[in-house]
Amino acid sequence: MTRTLIKKELRQHWAWFLLLAAIYFALLFLQIAAMAQASDASSVFDPFGRFGVGVGMVIAAAMICSRLVAAEYRSSTQLFLEAPPLSRLRFVLVEYLFGLGVLAIFLTAGFALACLFGLRHEILTPKFAGIMLARAGAYTLFWFGYFFATSMLGRYRYDLGLVADLPYVF
Repeated sequence: MTRTLIKKELRQHWAWFLLLAAIYFALLFLQIAAMAQASDASSVFDPFGRFGVGVGMVIAAAMICSRLVAAEYRSSTQLFLEAPPLSRLRFVLVEYLFGLGVLAIFLTAGFALACLFGLRHEILTPKFAGIMLARAGAYTLFWFGYFFATSMLGRYRYDLGLVADLPYVF
């Protein structure tokens, strides 16, 4: 049954994920290539950290969660999926792991792109690459978890956002 859910998600969202991947990697490639060509570049991993993980992953996580969870509940197809002998936890877990897998592909491919440009200018050790990938993965995991949880709240996610921002207002 899990394989069927994964096939459904791929069939339903494949074109949208390819478009998101094309935009993400095109912008990341331009950022990294511009930094690699600059003479005063400190590191080609700067654009990967700033855009690839800092901005790009946050936007990709928000869009993937919106597509996987919010659109599913908005179109009421989850009622159809809950009709077979399938627990709600399993359905949510498949959605979560599927979205996390898509983001993991984005993250590792973006990191590989940064490493490919970085091989010409920097000394890359497996330990350094592992530390950078673990930090980027932890950041991505946090934001994906946040957006997944808020997507499950439906229209109340904006209320949660307002309540979460109150300490910064006062």
